[in-house]
Amino acid sequence: MTARKKALAALLLVSVLWGTAGVTAKILIQELDPFVVLFYRFGFASLILLPWFIKAHKPTHMWRTLIPFSLLSIGNAIFFYLGIVHTTAVAASVINTSTPLLTAFFSHALINERTSKEKITGIIIGLFGTLIIILLPLWKEGKSIGGDFIGNLFILLSVTNWTLYLVGSRKFISQEKFSPIVMTEINFLTLTCVSLILALITGQSFFTSAFYNPSYVLLLIYATIPVTVITFGLFQWVIKHISATTASLKDYVQLTVGMGLSLLILGETINTPFIIGSAIVIIGVGISTGKAIWRTLRG
Repeated sequence: MTARKKALAALLLVSVLWGTAGVTAKILIQELDPFVVLFYRFGFASLILLPWFIKAHKPTHMWRTLIPFSLLSIGNAIFFYLGIVHTTAVAASVINTSTPLLTAFFSHALINERTSKEKITGIIIGLFGTLIIILLPLWKEGKSIGGDFIGNLFILLSVTNWTLYLVGSRKFISQEKFSPIVMTEINFLTLTCVSLILALITGQSFFTSAFYNPSYVLLLIYATIPVTVITFGLFQWVIKHISATTASLKDYVQLTVGMGLSLLILGETINTPFIIGSAIVIIGVGISTGKAIWRTLRG
């Protein structure tokens, strides 16, 4: 199996695991503040990855380069958790599908990856569908699958930060020779410190009676190891072998897994305007990245 096909298989696993992130976060924040959940999640993840980080080759300039860069990943995580408090897990999953569209745009603008007419068309169509989902709560009364306007806006900011982090990671790994382990650990450490500071500033409690519930503890462990350590580590390796735009195709699978779990576990329901917006997003993503999928599968 070629490195590209191995990367595609790894990307599929990452997509399934990250597809569960919305539902997992929605349950965890019922008992703990989002900043505290982030602190535990990435703090434990950084400890798990630390032995491999110590052994890895570390360029002398990595701290001054990667710590500021990690702020994009921090923005992604913080805006996601702030958004998921107010919006639905399904709305977050669909808004996340704008990642391939934004990636195609930023990859061309920042690292000169080729942008075709199909990608430009898909970007325009997909972002139009995303706007429908984000603005849906403004004209529909009551709680619906479309969630809350502020929550949806936070999710869009999260996606934008993640897209810039994805494009930058592709550049750093391919051109600057930072290893996936080094980039992932510095990202985890930075996120742990920032979430701890924010939790302390806002006066949040780090303890909950839910810690006496084994199912809640197991869910936190799941969010730490499979959804964080495995996914981030594999994803950094994946983008070493494929383009940033192709790597962003994980959002297809994430959407399917995320929506399915949200409907089954959280009992969220779908209405017609949301379906229309979702369909437009999926069409836009398909137009934008369809050729990349075909080349990857053939490749």
